Amino acid sequence: MAVTLTVLVAASGCGANGDRTALAFTHPRWNDAGDLVVSTECATDLSVEVGTDHGGSDLWEVTVWGRPAMGRCRPAIEVKLPVEARTARPTKVVDGTTSMVVDLP
Repeated sequence: MAVTLTVLVAASGCGANGDRTALAFTHPRWNDAGDLVVSTECATDLSVEVGTDHGGSDLWEVTVWGRPAMGRCRPAIEVKLPVEARTARPTKVVDGTTSMVVDLP
């Protein structure tokens, strides 16, 4: 009697949205228009969610979503912060994937 075992491994960071994964971001910076720009691992179909911190702080929580891809690349995405965050540029945000506080330049 032969037994076949199939194992499925889903590679999803700290959360998943369909076949998209929450991705930690790096290299936060401000562009000339005053928007926050962040980079992430090699991925396609990037989008970003901004909201209140699920941990209860008064910081904005930024979560980048995408489909991880093979290869070497560092895609960047603009983060459209709410109007009240743009009038007084924040000095920190929470990475929604890692729950880490990220200092902004």
